[in-house]
Amino acid sequence: MNNTPSNNQIERSHEFVTLKDYIDTRLSAMDRATEQAYRTMESRLEGMNEFRNTLRDQAGQFVTRTEYKIAHDRLMDD
Repeated sequence: MNNTPSNNQIERSHEFVTLKDYIDTRLSAMDRATEQAYRTMESRLEGMNEFRNTLRDQAGQFVTRTEYKIAHDRLMDD
């Protein structure tokens, strides 16, 4: 038997990737996906914080129950 690889075997050997290369590629892809998810979440949280601040500002403009009651009682007395 001849231990020299045939042309078919040589051509097929180019289809394979080493385990190290495969793992490095997968870890790199996971790192990119994690970074993308992090940026997306940060953007979403910034939007939510803006909304909260808007609600807080709006709530500061509302009449409190105590203020309403005082004004209402004055009107009822008049």
